Amino acid sequence: MKIIKLTANNVKNLRAIEITPEGNSVMLTGANGAGKSAIIDAIFSTLTGQRLKDVVRHGEDRADVLVEMGDFSVKKTWTSKGETIQVYSTTEEGKKIKYSSPQTFLDEKIGKLSFDPMAFKDMKPSERIEVLKKIAGLDFSNIDKEKDKVYEDRTVLNSRIKEAVAHLSNTEAPDPKTPDEEIAYKGELAKIQDLRDKRQAYLDAKRQKEGSASMIKASEATIEELSEKIKELQDAIETEKEHIKRVEAEDKEVNVPAEITEAQIIAAESALEDIEHKNADIRAAKRYRQSVKDADKLRKEADKITEKLRRLDQDKATQVANATFPIPDLSLTDEAVMYKGDRFDRLSTGQQIRVSTAIGMALNPELKVIFIREGSLLDSGNLKDIVAQAKDKGYQVWIERCDESGQVGFFIEAGEIKAVDGKETKKEDKK
Repeated sequence: MKIIKLTANNVKNLRAIEITPEGNSVMLTGANGAGKSAIIDAIFSTLTGQRLKDVVRHGEDRADVLVEMGDFSVKKTWTSKGETIQVYSTTEEGKKIKYSSPQTFLDEKIGKLSFDPMAFKDMKPSERIEVLKKIAGLDFSNIDKEKDKVYEDRTVLNSRIKEAVAHLSNTEAPDPKTPDEEIAYKGELAKIQDLRDKRQAYLDAKRQKEGSASMIKASEATIEELSEKIKELQDAIETEKEHIKRVEAEDKEVNVPAEITEAQIIAAESALEDIEHKNADIRAAKRYRQSVKDADKLRKEADKITEKLRRLDQDKATQVANATFPIPDLSLTDEAVMYKGDRFDRLSTGQQIRVSTAIGMALNPELKVIFIREGSLLDSGNLKDIVAQAKDKGYQVWIERCDESGQVGFFIEAGEIKAVDGKETKKEDKK
């Protein structure tokens, strides 16, 4: 569905024009202020309902536009009382059938972005991405949802890593020789008790030895005292000798252990008092070593999350790489639409027009008409590509260019068509 014929009278600075397009491109040329923009404004306002200011040409009382589309026609009129619009089709018998809701009917036929592709240029980067994804049939909703969850997990993990690092930085590293296990009080107390038992055994044996020596000395003294009474005391002497033998036998049975000094016991008790200090160091060392392990575990978890994000990005990149875009060298990232490796908003205006036009065509609405107001910013290469693409896609492209040669397209001067492709129009042809 294209524009078959356009008729406009007294719209802005236009007088009376009539354009019957041929081919896929309609070039509107002329000097600034000649009426090129008024032609496009007239079509836009008629088909989209866009409001215009100061529509009626100065000195006239009404303006009207008729856009004939083949299957239907649209007529819009402006007077001092306001504006009216009619949409109608003509039967084979020549009868006109009017549509009761003309603007609603037109909105269903017109693709806003294709009708005015430069609307794509004015979009936010995120909106451009969504348009291009729709055209290429790309749906990243599941990937983006999973990425959001991964980013959330990574945020929590990074917080935990910061806490672990902060804890380590505020904790003094222990002596490498500090053991992991605390010293048991029970074992140390048993050692001390063993030392006390040995000390007591030593003292008991020593006292027994000393007692034996005393008894021997007493017996010897008695022998001396009784030596003069040998005869009288022989029996007593023999008795004492027997006593001595028994004592000596018992003495031989006594095994005196190594001496445990009081200093050793005091040292052991001092060591017991130092156990809590040592255990405190051991606990601190264990906490530090556990913190190191925890931090290492968190870093490994972070590495896994990073790898998962990389994999998700790769999945998205694969989809983009396999997608079919309206023109070669067009692609997209998470941040922007890209063309030949550059962001769309960094392209020249000519390149933006070309890309926007290709995207508008790809949306494929019923009304296959595109308007390019800034045609003067297109270099010959971009202009040629757009015209070729319009032909290939079955579009009709209206291009406004500042060209005063009168040799290109519909040459507008003083609100009228003066020439078409260099051929001057006849006065009787001007309506």
